[in-house]
Amino acid sequence: MRAIFLKKSENLKNGDILNIDGDRAHHLLKAVRIKLGEYLLIFNGSGLKITAKVSEVKRRELNLDILEVSHESRQTPLLDIAFCLPKKNALDEILKISVELGLNTITPLFSEYSSRYDLNKERIDRLLESALIQSNNPFLPIMNKGRDLKALDSLCRDYDRAFYFSSIKKVNGSITFQNEVEKVLLIIGPEGGLSGLEEDFIENIDNVNTVHLPTPILRAPHALATSVGYLLGLFQK
Repeated sequence: MRAIFLKKSENLKNGDILNIDGDRAHHLLKAVRIKLGEYLLIFNGSGLKITAKVSEVKRRELNLDILEVSHESRQTPLLDIAFCLPKKNALDEILKISVELGLNTITPLFSEYSSRYDLNKERIDRLLESALIQSNNPFLPIMNKGRDLKALDSLCRDYDRAFYFSSIKKVNGSITFQNEVEKVLLIIGPEGGLSGLEEDFIENIDNVNTVHLPTPILRAPHALATSVGYLLGLFQK
């Protein structure tokens, strides 16, 4: 079902009529070519999910009848990602994939071999919102400011488990979950790899497990998708 992102929609209730105008109406009418009688989903990024029906179409605006309002809950365990900043086009992919896979928090890291550039908040917000609409995910991930790789030491203390995924570093052993976990952090290095000192630093953080991905070297977006799939498979066991 087609969807729109409407941040301030928490006061809508069954039976209300919502007027859409401006750029959002132009997009729906000209790009999406929404028609009278079609159904739409409305998300605010915080779990609100609204089903609406197009009841009136004008030249530059349309009205929606609010049919059903519900509040979704995030599934546990919550999955967060901390990744060394890649090139800008790879960052765009990571942001979209993070929404599609239902990640909770995104934290860019600066390492010796990572890219370094200013993060454009407006552009990031647009990418996240676009991915939310495409995937019908009722939740937007929280985008943190970039921080130095050394911040991982304190960051990992907030998690039940943390996993550093690498297609280069080979380790033995398997991962098991003795107790139920609620918050999990995925750590992904830069596409150029971590320095030896950085590898040692991560591996000596108390609750970090190194996971070897038996693949050739992956681009950061593919490493993210593969790592999340790996963990989701474990959680289903």
